[in-house]
Amino acid sequence: MKLDDLPQAPARPHNFFALDSGVRFVEMDAQLIQDSARLAAQLGLRGADSTYVAVAVRLKLSLFTLDIDQRQCAKRVVSVVEIQ
Repeated sequence: MKLDDLPQAPARPHNFFALDSGVRFVEMDAQLIQDSARLAAQLGLRGADSTYVAVAVRLKLSLFTLDIDQRQCAKRVVSVVEIQ
């Protein structure tokens, strides 16, 4: 998938987070923190990378990333889509 194929944000940012935008906020609860730390240790992920992977796992979503290291580590536990 190419970056140009992804949906573009609306011109007016205040509309970006409208209910129909598909944006989902995920609370950083204790379980997500634990899952993130576990994945960081198991997969060798750094910082926020493990949190993005933990969220993708929790929500059963594919992970879209430009980060080569994150992609290589994450593909062991979640579907990963390379953005070119």
